Amino acid sequence: MNTQEMVEKRAALITDARSIIDAADAEGRELNAEQREKVDTMLNDSDVMEAEIAQRQRLDQYTEKLAQVEERKTELAIDKGDDEDRETNPLATREYRDAFTSYLRRGQNGLTSAELRAMEAGVNSEGGYATETTVQRMIVETLDDESQMRKLATVIATESDRNIPVESSATVAVWVAEEVSIGGTDPVMAQASLSAYKAAVIVQISNELLFDSVFDMSSYLGRNIGRGLANLEETSFVNGDGSAKPTGVTDGSSVGTTAASETAVTADEIIEHYYSLGQGYRKNATWMFNSTAAGAIRKLKDGDNRYVWQPSLAMGAPDTILGRPVVIAEDCEAMTTGLKPILFGDFSYYWIADRGSVVLQRLNELYAATDQVGFKATRRTDGVLTSSAAVKHLLMA
Repeated sequence: MNTQEMVEKRAALITDARSIIDAADAEGRELNAEQREKVDTMLNDSDVMEAEIAQRQRLDQYTEKLAQVEERKTELAIDKGDDEDRETNPLATREYRDAFTSYLRRGQNGLTSAELRAMEAGVNSEGGYATETTVQRMIVETLDDESQMRKLATVIATESDRNIPVESSATVAVWVAEEVSIGGTDPVMAQASLSAYKAAVIVQISNELLFDSVFDMSSYLGRNIGRGLANLEETSFVNGDGSAKPTGVTDGSSVGTTAASETAVTADEIIEHYYSLGQGYRKNATWMFNSTAAGAIRKLKDGDNRYVWQPSLAMGAPDTILGRPVVIAEDCEAMTTGLKPILFGDFSYYWIADRGSVVLQRLNELYAATDQVGFKATRRTDGVLTSSAAVKHLLMA
């Protein structure tokens, strides 16, 4: 039991003991031996619990004080490390964090000369500033939480376009007799190119909230910007066509199985699709489809009347199909004519390249008529499936 549960149980013991005594008083009699023993036991248990509750409360107070000490140590360590951070990562300094918060609340014209100097470290050619570490971390965490693809894909940071060498044909070895020339083939190399497409979002905040010192600007912007960018990116990483946006894993994948129906799949087709993926990719493969497809697949049974979908029995573990985990991504295509609703493969072969930091710009005049300030955030990123053999799609008839 935790402390609160012990408090509640002790209160119940006392209430029950009081009820026994009150009932005897109402009848104008003394407690009998059995009742007296029962009340004594209740009160003794209550005394023991009272002592333990007091100990726990004292321990909680000591723990809270220790946490405050550790928090203060962390703050001092951050202050002490600012000189080093200024050289290696100027956006991580306390000066930049404080100046960035002032910029969010008052705008560039409201910054002091010292704050302006601190902000020079994150100035961007578009007139905004690179997000300070707290906001940046919150945006990245929100992107990871909201995005299934970022959890499964290979994510890298790059400062320029990136060409990834891809082996499209493997070397073939041969058996040779003694003193016979060795044959074989050379591997065929191709490349997957990662550029940078710009994603943007605008968050509007009233001036009343900006001037309210209780309002946590960094957390609010981090969550909302992160959510907006995550939803946009997820759609493209799953289903993008490569036109002013990343090419999604659906377009990059190769066909594994073609369904006989235009609007439904069978258990045999799911099994066939599983084996359409190469054995080397299957060991790290994941199923991906939307909720509508999930509702249809959950009902499928094999020839032995067993469901192909197996629910997880462990907290936090995903459900599985044929032993491989299931991920629900609502941006997957619908289960209808000619579309590719079911993906199965090793999604680590999908590469996401992030270019630089999220850049934030304060828009002072655009929403002035409604007494609001806009915050425009931009992020440059790209994604591509580096090997079409790594992910297979099931094609509807």
